[in-house]
Amino acid sequence: MATSPEKSDGGAQDAGGAKRSGSGVGVRKYPMPDVKALFAKSAGYCAFPNCPELCIKDATELDSVAVYAKIAHIVGHSDNGPRSDSSMSQNIRDSYQNWILLCPNHHDIVDL
Repeated sequence: MATSPEKSDGGAQDAGGAKRSGSGVGVRKYPMPDVKALFAKSAGYCAFPNCPELCIKDATELDSVAVYAKIAHIVGHSDNGPRSDSSMSQNIRDSYQNWILLCPNHHDIVDL
C-alpha cells in the first residue's frame, strides 16, 4: 500500500488506496494513518446498519489477504455534494472522523 494515497480526477478510492473511477469532485486524500485508524475503529466491518460483512478476506494458498472495503464520507467531501455541510472544515471532512468503512454493496448505495 502507498503511504499517502491520493485521487485527483474526482473519483473515489478504496480503503487500500487503489484508484477507481467515480463521480466525486475535488482532490481526495486518504492518509495511511487515518485509514489505519478507520480500520481499527471499525474492526474491518461494514458500518451499514445490520451488515455483518467483514471487509477483509484471509489469505489462501493461492491468494494473499484481500481488502475490499470502501471509504465513504459521512458529511460530503465537497460543498455542493451529497450530505454536504459547508460549515465543516475541509480538514475535518477529509479525516477518518468523517469517514465510514463500507462493503462494496453498501458503498454503492450510500455513495452512488
